[in-house]
Amino acid sequence: MFLRGIDCAVRRSVERFLSRERGSLIVLSLFLFLAILMVAGLAVDFAHFEERRTRMQATLDSAVLAAADINQALEPEDVVQDYFDRAGLDDSPVDVEMNEGMNFRSVSAETRVSVPTMFVKLVGVKQFSSPAGSTAEENIGNVEISLVLDVSGSMGNTGQGSSDSKIELLQDAANEFIDTMFDTIQAPGLPAGKLSMSLVPYNQQVALGADLGDDFNFTNEHNRSHCADFAEADFSVAAISPAQVLQRAADADSRYSYSPPYFIECQESSDHDVTAVGNSKTQLKARINQLKAGGDTAIDIGMKWGVALIDPALRPLVQTRIAEGKTDEALDGRPFDYGQEDALKVVVVMTDGKNTNTYSVRDAYKSGPSNLVKGSNNKYYYYYPQHSGTSDFYDTSANRWRSLSYIGGSYTVLDYADVWTLMSVPYYSTNYVKEATGSSSFASNAITKTSYGDKDDQLLAVCSAAKARGVIVFAIGFEAPNAGRQVLKNCATADAYYYDAEGTSISEAFASIASAINALRLTQ
Repeated sequence: MFLRGIDCAVRRSVERFLSRERGSLIVLSLFLFLAILMVAGLAVDFAHFEERRTRMQATLDSAVLAAADINQALEPEDVVQDYFDRAGLDDSPVDVEMNEGMNFRSVSAETRVSVPTMFVKLVGVKQFSSPAGSTAEENIGNVEISLVLDVSGSMGNTGQGSSDSKIELLQDAANEFIDTMFDTIQAPGLPAGKLSMSLVPYNQQVALGADLGDDFNFTNEHNRSHCADFAEADFSVAAISPAQVLQRAADADSRYSYSPPYFIECQESSDHDVTAVGNSKTQLKARINQLKAGGDTAIDIGMKWGVALIDPALRPLVQTRIAEGKTDEALDGRPFDYGQEDALKVVVVMTDGKNTNTYSVRDAYKSGPSNLVKGSNNKYYYYYPQHSGTSDFYDTSANRWRSLSYIGGSYTVLDYADVWTLMSVPYYSTNYVKEATGSSSFASNAITKTSYGDKDDQLLAVCSAAKARGVIVFAIGFEAPNAGRQVLKNCATADAYYYDAEGTSISEAFASIASAINALRLTQ
């Protein structure tokens, strides 16, 4: 009976304990507190780990970029370790591998970031650890450059703040630019053919010179010079194929009334002939040093040729010149196709002025029989068979009509191309045509004018054609007026690719462009 009472009392005590709820919240809170503490500790430990991992990855990226520099003189291991030492990560071992060739260097580095934990070690996690790696490669790509340089008459003026002429300041700047390009892109020890450069001096025209001009398909009105007259539509096209027919510019003065002619539109001279796709630093600098100032300004024509000389349509001409021994065989395959991964195409165009009006002879008056004849007495007359009577030969020196017998009994009809070597178009119009016939319309019929506004439009058209094909366009306004600066800025690939220059600062502009080209041609 006594034992049964004890058993009942114990049972009732247990039942009361199990049914009571006081104190249960404390237990739950304790578990929640421990969970929060664990999560907070995990967050602190992970944040500490992530900060160190991010810092190590950034240091590793910077280190391998520096180690992959082809011009880096130190061993890659030393470069990487130096970066880690300066970042306070010298306790982290790094494995470095390098692979290099004639024109590339690749560096890979691997390490492991390990950070001891402060809180989660209580649950058995003593550290957070993760691998880190980075690879960088510097590959010297191929570069094609056209320098389109203003050699108009104003380039003979003294530059601001200098005793030198602007053409002399340009020569210094261009020579330094050529040196930099060859030192960085075609450095000693690299395979030949990494860099090609063309020079396009321009004034009111671009004169190719006989050597290069004969490789193009010019019309045959004469062979005294090699300038092309382009139609407006031609400026929307980047290419000039050596097979396409080029309308040869007249060897004529279509502006002033002089005999002999005073201002020849196409002034072909060795001091401003075009150099196409060259890779001799010595020859390029020699051509730069020959430049002389004279003439008007046709930026559109200069740019047209500058773009054409890096267009792949020119490749057959380069191959022909290689076969003739005029171009280095290392340049075979240039100009490269647009979009080729390892090729960068660049045009640098500069002017100290703005586009000026262009006057040229219409095609119908570039060749063909004229009314100017040379009698067998070696004098010139205007032949006008519509004149009444038998005296059809006007003698401008005596203001009289002459008969066939008077001029020697025979005569030779001069071709227009030959007339323009004796006198300007306006002179012929005024002193021969008008005097003999009374008509003053010959000059307006024979001469065409392209306004500077139209030439600005043509310039922007060829700039757009180039940029649409991935050509990088840099532009320099060298003490240029507002109109010239604005059209060049619009021509450039971006505002940052346009430079204003005065006096000796033109060297700084070319140096900045050289640095930009070096940055663009690196694949990292």
